[in-house]
Amino acid sequence: MGQNRPEECKANLEIFPRMANIVRSDTAVDSSDKLEHSPTATRRSFQKRFNVPKGPDAKNIRNLFAKFERTSSVNDNRVGNVGPRQTVVTSGNVAEVSGIVQQNPRNAVRRIASEIGLKRSSTQKILRNSLRMFPYKIQSHQAIPIKAVRQRFDFANEILTMIDNEGFDVSCIWFTDEVHFHLNEFVNKKTGDFGVPKILICVKRNHCIRLKLLLGLRYAAEALSALFSC
Repeated sequence: MGQNRPEECKANLEIFPRMANIVRSDTAVDSSDKLEHSPTATRRSFQKRFNVPKGPDAKNIRNLFAKFERTSSVNDNRVGNVGPRQTVVTSGNVAEVSGIVQQNPRNAVRRIASEIGLKRSSTQKILRNSLRMFPYKIQSHQAIPIKAVRQRFDFANEILTMIDNEGFDVSCIWFTDEVHFHLNEFVNKKTGDFGVPKILICVKRNHCIRLKLLLGLRYAAEALSALFSC
């Protein structure tokens, strides 16, 4: 016979003690069964068979025997869950999630999970791994009326004229990030969605009421300029 490689020898040294423990545990259970559940007689039989000075104590023998009666194995201590672990990613759940998404692609993950009776994380796992769907951002566009666009351009030109001719101090204007103003005929609002096969663009005509805030900047700027010049 050829010599074993160092990797194989190292693997055998790691596996053999584990196998010995399993064999000895099964032997202790078998001996306890034959000796009518006597821990003392079982320990003596164990010492004699394996030629060891000490054997398992009475508590360990009772626990091993009770575990064997409960799970039919000394290496499985799962109560009420014997066998392979169950998973929610089943063909039935995947088909049910796929059907809900096809009926309404804009359904939220929480709503899908509540309809099926799964956790939100489990539903996300099915959408990602099984259906290959991923979350992303979409934008809904609202068309700005032509009148509002003209008002914005007129206001911008008026501000530029004030800055060039009247020496208007730009640092006196207060800016805010709560409202975004656009001059490209669209107001964009970002929303989150999950698993939609195509990006949906919703165009709605909406009057720009927030333009009134810009119209008040002129008077606010003049008041601030007078205040700081004192």
